[in-house]
Amino acid sequence: MVGRTVNRKFSPRLTIRGVASIPGRLLAVVSVLAWLCAASGCDQSAKITEIPEIPPIDLNRFGPLIRDQIATARDQVLAQPDDAEANVRLAKILHAYRWLDPSEVLYARARFLKGII
Repeated sequence: MVGRTVNRKFSPRLTIRGVASIPGRLLAVVSVLAWLCAASGCDQSAKITEIPEIPPIDLNRFGPLIRDQIATARDQVLAQPDDAEANVRLAKILHAYRWLDPSEVLYARARFLKGII
């Protein structure tokens, strides 16, 4: 068989069975995503009934430039705690620096103040 070439045609593996299984696969993916959503608690039935407290922020975690930026936004929230935009501003700054727990509380405060929750 040395020197002999085999002439094979390229045949895609898309058969009637493959076409029929695409909706089945899509249904499986959607089912898994729906289950993950339900398991993670992404339904909106649990609503906040009172405004969360302003979280404590330890400014010593950051360098001087970041500390000043956070302190300015925090002072605005403390001066006007019912201002949703001030809460969002501080939440965005903390979120940008990966301080997620207090930013999540501030986002929740803003949603509550805006009447979204």
